[in-house]
Amino acid sequence: MVAGIEKRGAPMIVQITLDEAVLTTRWRSRLAELGDGLKVGLAWKTPAFSTLRHWGPILAAPGACFVSLEPGATSLELLDAVNMFGVMIHGVADADVLRDNDQLMALIEAHDLVITVDEALATAASELEIPCWKLLAGAQELAAWQPHVRLFRPGQHGGWPGVMTAVAHELEHLVVAKATPGN
Repeated sequence: MVAGIEKRGAPMIVQITLDEAVLTTRWRSRLAELGDGLKVGLAWKTPAFSTLRHWGPILAAPGACFVSLEPGATSLELLDAVNMFGVMIHGVADADVLRDNDQLMALIEAHDLVITVDEALATAASELEIPCWKLLAGAQELAAWQPHVRLFRPGQHGGWPGVMTAVAHELEHLVVAKATPGN
């Protein structure tokens, strides 16, 4: 494998090549064009819910710039975020994250944080040492321990509304911390 994730036994090993480094630099430049703020990649679809309607508290966090990492997200879904919450989730239509692993890895690496319900995306972010917050679909859902992934369980926060509020609160703290000189 030239770049991306290669499975060798139990842990996933990330191989970053010059091509991927160039792709990451390009994505960082493109994300910088979106303006100031913490660059937060989002993936929101699970069998439990497939719309953004639960994500309002997170999307209301000031100082964050949201980018869709959701495979197959449509422009109508992204427009829903604007209509429901007045917040833009930027799409990356020219990155085929379903088929181009190099683009996906570079795009993930260009973010400051990934918030996801997707285990594979959480694993990729962790392997790239990008902070990731994984929202577990159920209180009993198992998730592999990963050093850069923080888990948010509905059972710990009183269901999905509590999870979303807790994540929003933590995101607000992270935005403030990143904006403080020296961090």
